[in-house]
Parts: sequence; C-alpha cells; structure tokens
Amino acid sequence: MRPDLFAHDIEAVPERLSELASRLRTEDPWAGLVSKQPLLTGMGSSAYAARTAAGWLHARGIDAVIELASTDPGWPGGESNSAVLISASGGSAETLERATLLRAGTQRVALVNRPDSALARQADLVVPMLAGEESGDVACRTYRHTLALLLAVGGDRAGLAEACDHAARLTRNLLDDQGWLDGVDDLLHP
Repeated sequence: MRPDLFAHDIEAVPERLSELASRLRTEDPWAGLVSKQPLLTGMGSSAYAARTAAGWLHARGIDAVIELASTDPGWPGGESNSAVLISASGGSAETLERATLLRAGTQRVALVNRPDSALARQADLVVPMLAGEESGDVACRTYRHTLALLLAVGGDRAGLAEACDHAARLTRNLLDDQGWLDGVDDLLHP
C-alpha cells in the first residue's frame, strides 16, 4: 500500500461514484447479458464483491454461480450461459486462465477497469467499471464499482444510481469534515 496515493484514490471516490450513477441512469451495462444465471468469477476483492452481490441477486431471482477464478475444474459454461470475469486490471492470471477454460459458446463478459486489457480483448461483452486509475495499491474504488455494477444485473438501475449518488455525497461529507478523525485516533491510541 502506498498511503499518499491511497489518500488520493479515496478523495476521488465521490466524483467516480457520481460518474457511475450518471451512466446507470442512461444505459444498462448488462443489456447484452445472455444468461440470467451467470457465473461471477474473479480473485481477491473481485471475488469478494461477487460473493457480496450474489446474495442480493439471489433474492431477486437471479441464480448467479459464484466461484474463485482459480477453482479447478470449475463451472464449465456452455451455450446460452454467461461468465462474468471480474478483474480491475483485466490482467489477473487466474481470471484470464478461467476465460480460456470455459466451453465454446459461453458468453465471456469482462467486468474490468481497463477496457483495453487482455481480458477485455477475450470478451464478447465488456462492462467498464469506470473507477479510474487506482495508484495506492488498494482496490478502494474498483471494489465499490464492481459491487454496484453487479447489483445492476436485472435490477433497479435508477434506484442504484440514486444510491451511488447518495454514497458519493456522504463520502464527500466525510472527506470535507475531518474533525471526526481526532476522536477515532484517540480511541485507537489511548
């Protein structure tokens, strides 16, 4: 972790969430998704976001399959199936490998922060995270954006856009009024 750059990454959260909200209001990033029972797969924070979103998707009747990209042999896919391959960089070795192991006919969907990445080039559909470059070596914005975009699968995009805007406003308030940090510091370092 690079603390100085991580602080910059955090400061960009409100702007990036607002941009994502605008996108969700104007277009459905999942309009081209073939299956209502997609595989959600990735590594690290990508897998964690997928696992978190899966509960909400299941409650809405979307029976997403969740697996780490490194699972072997893993869900095979096939005709009329979609695999959402999640990697902020689009270069996760395990996620790239997983894309090659899916059966022919599987729709490969890349949920990436870099639409020009290797994973995006292998995909039938690319869903950009729109989180911007993260230089602090922590997936702070890409995690939020991955979760929000996965919740948009078959969901209420207008409501989700409002939630993103609300989170952006609350984050901006926390960043603008940092007086609360002294109290937290006192609690952590008595």
